[in-house]
Amino acid sequence: MAPRYHLRVVRFTLVLAAFLLPAAADIHAASAAETGPATGYGGVKLAPPVGYEGFKIQLAPIMSPYRTSSGVRYQVVTLRLMLNAGDTERPGCFMVPIIHEKFLMYFNKVQPAPADFVGQRKDVLAEELLKLAIATTDRSYFSGVEIVDDGMLARGEDKTTNLDPRSATLSTQCR
Repeated sequence: MAPRYHLRVVRFTLVLAAFLLPAAADIHAASAAETGPATGYGGVKLAPPVGYEGFKIQLAPIMSPYRTSSGVRYQVVTLRLMLNAGDTERPGCFMVPIIHEKFLMYFNKVQPAPADFVGQRKDVLAEELLKLAIATTDRSYFSGVEIVDDGMLARGEDKTTNLDPRSATLSTQCR
């Protein structure tokens, strides 16, 4: 009696699974459609998810050393990390002190000249700093590094005045 009962249970489970699996696939497809998949019909890319893209975290100023004929001099550098889209605000915020320390070590090792903070060399330096931030954390946290121009100080502006309120809040919380 036990073997037949066992077969009935197995058969019932298989029939039940055969009816429920297509329904589960439909439910999964419907939930994926609500959250918005990364690609649409035919592989067309959709807009990125709504998140914190565009918010910036301004780091504390860094004293960057550089060599001259009279010895070592220092230049104040202010950097901003641009957050990537998605839910990367909290982990990105936790990684800011570690990235700041990595930037300090990078500037001490490379010792960029003042000319490296102007023009195309400034963009190249920002790309190198982004690569360092990605190597330290993860690609999903940050989308760019911005080197704040010292021309704002010559005009009498504060470096934090052109940040939106959310970025200013993040800059004070993530230090």
